Amino acid sequence: MSSGVVCALLPKPSIGSAKEDAEAGIRNYPPYHACQPSRGREIHDILMEYNGMKEGISLHGIYSVMDKYFQAWNDGFVSKNADAIRAMMSPGFAGYWAHSGLERPDQYGFGYDLEGVLSQYGEASKSYEISDVQERREGEEVLVLGREINLVEGTPHPALFMFVWRLEDGQWKLAREYIELEK
Repeated sequence: MSSGVVCALLPKPSIGSAKEDAEAGIRNYPPYHACQPSRGREIHDILMEYNGMKEGISLHGIYSVMDKYFQAWNDGFVSKNADAIRAMMSPGFAGYWAHSGLERPDQYGFGYDLEGVLSQYGEASKSYEISDVQERREGEEVLVLGREINLVEGTPHPALFMFVWRLEDGQWKLAREYIELEK
């Protein structure tokens, strides 16, 4: 990791260090944001231990992937071109989108009409906050939970998300996404 200010989501201490908590099986308390100058490696190591993650993946790496994905959406809102978004998706991608007025979520796949979605929006942007990161399949997949804000014509539309990123041919690809609008 680079030096400088590093921000991460860390578990709230309960019985001791993150390592002791992880060994005790404590993983269900809410995280908090920690920003520490020049403590990046220490924060990275604590988070890796807490989540049982191998060195191959890091929180910094997931933020990088998420930044790229959300930037692709933001660029797409302007250009109405979805190529950069689709390039980050696995060919087997499956998505689910819902809100309180739906009985069942809408389902969509890799070939869905992203350009049609982008063309529905004038001024729009997306931002996100990660609340949890879990490695699985021995580092080949990463589950990311969090909240996104879609700002459409100045009106925020918050939603909760779960993304499943999978390592395919050395690149992180979005395998699944679950989006639930908060309203």
